[in-house]
Amino acid sequence: MSKFLTFLPLAEPVHLSETKLFSGATGTYLGQPFLLESVSSDDPDKEARLVKVNGFMFVIMNMGFPLPFESYEEAVQIDNLWPEAKTIIDTNKSHIILSVFEKPTSPCDLLNAAKAMALFAAYLCDLLPIQAKLTADAKTVASPKQVRLEAEYLGQDNLPISWTSFQYFNGGLSHRGDQKIVTVSNGLKPFIGRELETPAMEGVTEKTSAFLFDLAIYLIKNGLIVKHGDTVGQTEGQMIKVFHKPSGLREDTPILLVEFSSTEEEAFKAVAAQEQAQPAPLVRRPRRPFGKRNR
Repeated sequence: MSKFLTFLPLAEPVHLSETKLFSGATGTYLGQPFLLESVSSDDPDKEARLVKVNGFMFVIMNMGFPLPFESYEEAVQIDNLWPEAKTIIDTNKSHIILSVFEKPTSPCDLLNAAKAMALFAAYLCDLLPIQAKLTADAKTVASPKQVRLEAEYLGQDNLPISWTSFQYFNGGLSHRGDQKIVTVSNGLKPFIGRELETPAMEGVTEKTSAFLFDLAIYLIKNGLIVKHGDTVGQTEGQMIKVFHKPSGLREDTPILLVEFSSTEEEAFKAVAAQEQAQPAPLVRRPRRPFGKRNR
């Protein structure tokens, strides 16, 4: 089973010969190691070919027909950073599919394979008339400019925001009649085998989203080291319980349930009014340290 499925819609169809594919490969890219090796034969009419990127086996498929709307529908709905995304991708004439063919399992190998994917996608954006990068598991979309910036950030030990996204679902009403929200992540399953999810809760704000995003980055970097019943937090005094569950809101997806205490919920809710009066942030908040405690 492949990992890190990625779609690259094209403004026009391309013939992707080996000569074309390797024309910009010099051993480094954006100041980082980038070793591109041929594995399959050079046949520009061949739909799929195998290449190695920094030691990881990739499948690259030149599909020759437009990317269907259902392949990017959720991503453009979730995204709030690139409003023109749907309009641009709607005009695509063909698309390329990338995936990691091998199955890396250790957190280090998974992280390096994902980094290789980020570099390879950015390299192809420089080489071909690519309109966007769509990450299937994360349900994210990024412009070629953003793809390149994220690849550059890898050299500074920063992880791309397009590796994960969050969705918010109706969780019913509280006993006071206030709206409750269930928050779920996308994009963590290839790394840790499950997604984050919260119970239905009030007071979902940018702070709760930032907390969950920081937790997601911690898990991507370290693997699923938190056990059922552990607590996580950004300070010694913050102890938020997490539980391994076979499924959650999405029945086919195992989850790490993040249970904010009533005190945490009230604290997050208290700042909601202030945040509503402020413009939405254009970038994620800086990563903050996380730790686990099995108290």
